[in-house]
Amino acid sequence: MISLAFHLLLSHWAAVPVTTKGIDGQTVEAVLHERENGAPDVRLVGKTSGPSPETGQLPLGELVPWDQIASVQFRSTENAPVATNSAQMQVRLQDDSLLVVESVHIQDGSCRVTGAHANLHRFPLESVRAVQFRTLEPEQQVRWQELMATSNADDVLVVRKSTGKLDFLTGVAQSVNHERVQFRHDGTAHDVRLEKIAGVIYPSKPNVQKPVATLIDRQSSQWQLSAWTLKGDQIFAETPSGIELSIAIGNIATLDLQQNAFVFLSDLEPRAVKWQPFIPTADPTENLVQLFAVCTDQGFGGKPISLLVNPEGELRTYSKGLAVHSQTLLVYRLAGEYRRLSAEIGVAPEVQGLGHVIVRMTGDDKILWEKTIDSAVAQHLDVDLNGCQQLQILVDFGEGQDLGDRFHLADARLLR
Repeated sequence: MISLAFHLLLSHWAAVPVTTKGIDGQTVEAVLHERENGAPDVRLVGKTSGPSPETGQLPLGELVPWDQIASVQFRSTENAPVATNSAQMQVRLQDDSLLVVESVHIQDGSCRVTGAHANLHRFPLESVRAVQFRTLEPEQQVRWQELMATSNADDVLVVRKSTGKLDFLTGVAQSVNHERVQFRHDGTAHDVRLEKIAGVIYPSKPNVQKPVATLIDRQSSQWQLSAWTLKGDQIFAETPSGIELSIAIGNIATLDLQQNAFVFLSDLEPRAVKWQPFIPTADPTENLVQLFAVCTDQGFGGKPISLLVNPEGELRTYSKGLAVHSQTLLVYRLAGEYRRLSAEIGVAPEVQGLGHVIVRMTGDDKILWEKTIDSAVAQHLDVDLNGCQQLQILVDFGEGQDLGDRFHLADARLLR
């Protein structure tokens, strides 16, 4: 049995170059560095550029704690395989792993799949939730998901009708190969060619063991892992379904560590949102309120949330965050669940040189952080929230009053 801890064991690699993304959203270049006891550290790449001419090894810097890492991205190589399966044949396992494969062979309670470049995996049929033989049209995919969600004690053969709609039969899928499916329905055996079938769905068998990581390989397969180690140029792992596998480093794209350590602020519903116009009115019109409303996961006018990387004008966009006009108060209930707020902040790039706001963050009536923001160049925000029951974020008028008062709170994460 493989250890459930985030323990790596490198026997041949002195340092594996990787890119890590922290739970605070920061991306850094790093290496997996083997210590004498065989359990490597993740360390930042040292300041000197390039490997040491004496040892050929990358210089190492500060240690990065494992519990602060959200994902590890492995460097591609010239010989790294790429996804070549145009049919997009997929096998979904009971633990929600999704495998992109070239072929499937099922018989006598065993499933064997072959991926691009002849990567072979074999596992018990009871580990399989469904086999989808081809990419489905959007309407077909909706029907497929409906059938997947239906509780059924029998196997389900999903058939493509001449109209393009999906129909199904229940029974027993006796075998599957690259040409046909042997399926028994109402006591009669049917020999059905693959071109007439969307796929086969097997009865659901829920898993109690939760994954600790998701491994995404270079064929876009997504393996849920309950345990993993790294030995030499291979990752050895076990899935929650009990499947043991080994995958070469060169065939791995990303390892996402399921820390469950943060939520995006924009995914929380605020307890209260209050906005006041520059010239106070007793009852602002609904159109005015909508015009100055907080934008969730997008910037003003439907643009992406963005900030400048540097004063030279290099732009970076973010998929998560808030765009807020000044004189807006946001109130969130935290219930003491979070220890820090991490984000990238600045005025919207379109008002660079004009925007000027004052941002104040208050936890349980105590000011936690306050700063004047007058630049679109991203600044990193890190606020201590330990024990905080309620968080208030106030974006207030700056020197320009309501002129250019657009504030971006990008990639904002509440860390547990």
